[in-house]
Amino acid sequence: MLKRMKNRLFLFFCFLAFLISFTPDSARAGDAAAPADSLLRRIGFATRTTAPVKIDGVLDEPEWQTAHPFNDFIQLELNPGKPSQQKTDVRVLYDDKFMYIGATLFDPHPDSILKELTQRDNIGNDDYFAVFFDTYKDGVNGFGFFVTAADVQGDAKYYPPQGDDNGNGNGGEDFNWSAVWRSKARITDKGWVIEMAIPYSAIRFPKVKDQHWRINFMRSIRRSREKSFWNLVDKNINGFVNQWGDLEGVQNIQSPVRLQATPFIATYLTDYHDKTAAPVNQWGKSITGGMDVKYGINDAFTLDMTLIPDFGQVPSDPKVLNLTPFEVKYDEYRPFFTEGVELFNKGSFFYSRRVGQPLHYYDVANNLNTGDTIMSNPSTAQLYNATKISGRTSGGLGIGLFNATAGQTYAVIRDAEGKDRTYLTNPLTNYNVLVLDQNLKNNSYISLINTTVWREGNADYNANVTGTAWDFKDKKNLYTFNGNAGLSQLYYPGSTSLGLKYQMNFAKASGKYQYQVWNWLIGRDYQQSDLGYERAPNSVDYGFWNGYFMNEPHGAFNQVRVNGYFDYSTLQQPNVYSGFETGFNTFFLTKKLIAFGLSMNASPFAQHDYYEPRTSDYSRFFLRPASVAFGPFLSTDYGKPFAFDLQFFNRIHDAPGRDGLDAEFTPRYRLNDHVSLKWDLQYNPRFNYVRYSTVDAASMGYTPALDNEILFGKYDQSTVVNAPSLDWKFNSSAFLTFRLRHYWSKVRYKEFYTLNPDGTLSAPLAYRGESPQGARLNDINYNLFNLDLVFDWRFSPGSDFIITYKNVIQGTEGDTQKDYFFNAGRLTDNPQLHTLSLKVVYFLDYLSFKKRG
Repeated sequence: MLKRMKNRLFLFFCFLAFLISFTPDSARAGDAAAPADSLLRRIGFATRTTAPVKIDGVLDEPEWQTAHPFNDFIQLELNPGKPSQQKTDVRVLYDDKFMYIGATLFDPHPDSILKELTQRDNIGNDDYFAVFFDTYKDGVNGFGFFVTAADVQGDAKYYPPQGDDNGNGNGGEDFNWSAVWRSKARITDKGWVIEMAIPYSAIRFPKVKDQHWRINFMRSIRRSREKSFWNLVDKNINGFVNQWGDLEGVQNIQSPVRLQATPFIATYLTDYHDKTAAPVNQWGKSITGGMDVKYGINDAFTLDMTLIPDFGQVPSDPKVLNLTPFEVKYDEYRPFFTEGVELFNKGSFFYSRRVGQPLHYYDVANNLNTGDTIMSNPSTAQLYNATKISGRTSGGLGIGLFNATAGQTYAVIRDAEGKDRTYLTNPLTNYNVLVLDQNLKNNSYISLINTTVWREGNADYNANVTGTAWDFKDKKNLYTFNGNAGLSQLYYPGSTSLGLKYQMNFAKASGKYQYQVWNWLIGRDYQQSDLGYERAPNSVDYGFWNGYFMNEPHGAFNQVRVNGYFDYSTLQQPNVYSGFETGFNTFFLTKKLIAFGLSMNASPFAQHDYYEPRTSDYSRFFLRPASVAFGPFLSTDYGKPFAFDLQFFNRIHDAPGRDGLDAEFTPRYRLNDHVSLKWDLQYNPRFNYVRYSTVDAASMGYTPALDNEILFGKYDQSTVVNAPSLDWKFNSSAFLTFRLRHYWSKVRYKEFYTLNPDGTLSAPLAYRGESPQGARLNDINYNLFNLDLVFDWRFSPGSDFIITYKNVIQGTEGDTQKDYFFNAGRLTDNPQLHTLSLKVVYFLDYLSFKKRG
């Protein structure tokens, strides 16, 4: 294994050296901007004030007039490098408690300023203004505070992009982070005005007399799609935080005592209906309470803790019928696990949805006796507490510690005689993540990550993963070498399993012409799914991507992006071919703000799919035929009251009649600045697809010899997603959200086969998925209906009054003769759960109590 790994590393670095030497001289010269630490930076000054500043959107305090101006904004879009079409004047004041921002955004047509009301952290279709701080001047970490013309706040953290499951960069901007601060936007006859007061408790900075920060300001004029910055931000230079200006003049400020608490109380009323068997009508009610605590340990480190958390108000997951051998990865919505987790996401070793996920949830169905019925099987375990400690020292060392504990969880099973028994689906479990992240020169970093899952008792295994992640950049910020590596350890009673993985990416990440080459390996025994996510173990991948970016207007277009890639994969053990894919993507944005493009990917050779046969030893593969997929997309101007997105993607296989289509149409209509509608419609048919089948050979009437065969089935599948939504914003503090989603998918089998040793399929079996009486035995008709209705009133900064109604209807049957409209009309015949909850969250700040005292 080590010898093969060395060979792969040698080939990777040879290819990397070839790419560097092959880069055209013109591309190098054209992209050789100033070094990352020597970019053209403006210098601005903050002015200390001793007089009180009233946050009312009126800059009438005398200090605003004498403060240093920040103006002459430069466009990022649509004419990069050109002066902004509208004048912007910004001033910065500060005192012992707040950093104050006052901005006058001139506009000769105030009635044309777009100011649609949105939810917090949702910029929407609005003009907006933002200020950014890099308080440690490390060029990779920062804070952003946004205010729209409709007086809606948003805030975000900035951090180095993290590698995703495919080794690509993502992240960098996290709007899940929230702070409590004050602002006021006001439309005037000359444009609009912003006034902001950002408390020092909302940010972190060094404990020194003279503060030297990086700062930038941004303005977006939505109707013209112009985005401009005070300090030039160039799309052809890799990075964002590293392109901010300098802020001087801030002296003698101290980080205050940062002690904040948000206690909550929540009540629930539930009603469960089931008409499918013996009628069930169960009512329930409960009341719960808990608290989130935030404490500033010192000027750099913060402790976040949640006690007996409640997440009943988070959006419902967009679940799907999963026929693949891989787990579906869902987004995290729980606030505690989305705020301030950039350190813990280093290297993609931490998938927060694992916290509180019962280990044996799917084992319940395999432990039923004849006549048993599953009465309850909770999909989440009760969290007792969760804690985060995170921060960064003055030397650039980031430290993060996460710990959470989930309680025992049981499923309830009722036997044929009506007696209930319990089945342990999750033991008492502790989750732990430790991260050390060191900033390096040239906006680079290297990290050490360790995750641990400990389970009570000796019946289950414990898990640990130790990993590293890095991103090294050259002085000119032109090239980057990033990746991660990990060692997994599973501790079973009496044995230990070890596994290795690595991901390496070398990229030319700046300039109009960019490329990336990668190699990653996930060992056969590598396993991080106890506290992370890994889609395809036992795999090796080599790939190359390149692209051209035209970010300035030319001819009929404002922007043009074209890129292509190829990807070659094998198994790690044994070292055998798995697949090859190539493709390209295009994006065009016209002067009339219409976006369109075309995507294509192809597997020109048959793929050896070692995952579909579901063999744990990877001894068999399914020979997937060559295929090609292509499709266009179109997106109209969101600045108009009516806009839509439309896309098609059609895949054709080198097999008779086997093809599939993904079609999506999403119209949206802005009724006024308060009410907006959106409708997501998807239609995804599949014809003559083939997959692994769980058909029981004995039920088919075949001899026991067939039980040793791997069975596959050919099927047609139709999937429809119908998801309308409505947002009604009463004002900047209160809104009503309506989300409805009906997901319907039916699968009808046509033929069954056995898998041959060479990956091909046998001749069709006599069995066609029907009983001797003609009943369909293997078909699937799956319905999932979610309705989320949420009213949220922020009655005080950081404090919310939330009423939530949820309705979940879910059912699976074998009758695929029904069409979509029949299924939609009879949704209520399936089991359904109604939940009504009321939650009150109140924000408490130690500083406000100290002031009163």
